[in-house]
Amino acid sequence: MRMVNQAYNFLAHYRIWFVASIILVIVGINVTSISDYPPPTCDETSYGSTAISLLEKGEFGWATFSEGDYIGRNINLFRQGRVYTLGLAGLFAILGKTLLVGRLYSIFGWGLAGYLTYLLGRRLYTVRVGLFAALAFLTSTKALLTSHIVRPDIWLLAINLLTLCLFLKLTTINHLVAPFIAGIFSLLPLDIHGHGAAFLPAFIFLYIYMELPLKSHQRFFTYFLGLILGSIIWISL
Repeated sequence: MRMVNQAYNFLAHYRIWFVASIILVIVGINVTSISDYPPPTCDETSYGSTAISLLEKGEFGWATFSEGDYIGRNINLFRQGRVYTLGLAGLFAILGKTLLVGRLYSIFGWGLAGYLTYLLGRRLYTVRVGLFAALAFLTSTKALLTSHIVRPDIWLLAINLLTLCLFLKLTTINHLVAPFIAGIFSLLPLDIHGHGAAFLPAFIFLYIYMELPLKSHQRFFTYFLGLILGSIIWISL
C-alpha cells in the first residue's frame, strides 16, 4: 500500500510531465504505423493526383483526367482545397510523390491540431487542462484514422483551431488591422476543403460575439471589409 501511495504522489507531482511523455509515445507510435494502416483508399488517389497535377502542370485538377473533361476536373478542382493541395504538393516536391509522404502530411496536421488544442486549453483554462485536452484529442479514434489518410479532414480541423487561436489574440489588439485580418482568415477553411464553408457562419457569429464587449462599430465594419475582400480574392483565384 505504501508503494502505491508513493507512486500516486509521484504521478500527482509530475503529472504534467507524465502526460507530455504519453503524448510523445503516441506521436511515435502513430508516425511509425502510417504505412501499415489503413489500406490505400480511392480518396488518397484523388487528393494525391491533384497535388501531382499542381506540381507537374501548375493546375488544381486530377492528373487522371485528360484535357477536355466535361466539368473541368483536369484544371480547376478547387473544392479539393487549394491551400491543402499546395502544402501537399510542396511536401511531394521535397520528399517524393509517394503514399507514405502524403500520409506524413496528414500526420503534420494531426500534430498541429493537437498542439493548438493544448494552446486553447491553456489559454482558456490552465496548462493541465490544455495537456489533457490534447491527450484526449490525439488518442481519439477519429483523429488517429484521419491522420493516416491523404485527405484534408485533419488539416481542416487544424486550421479551424488556428482560426480560433487567432481570434482570441486579435480581439486583444487595439488596432483596426486586427479585425481586418480576422475577416480574411475566416475564409481560410474554404481553401482547405469545400466543406469548410459550413464553418464560415460560425466564425462570423463567434467573432461578433467576442467583439461585443468592445462596442466598436469601426471594428465590426473592418471585420466585414476583410470578409468581403477575402471573398473577392477567393473567387478571383
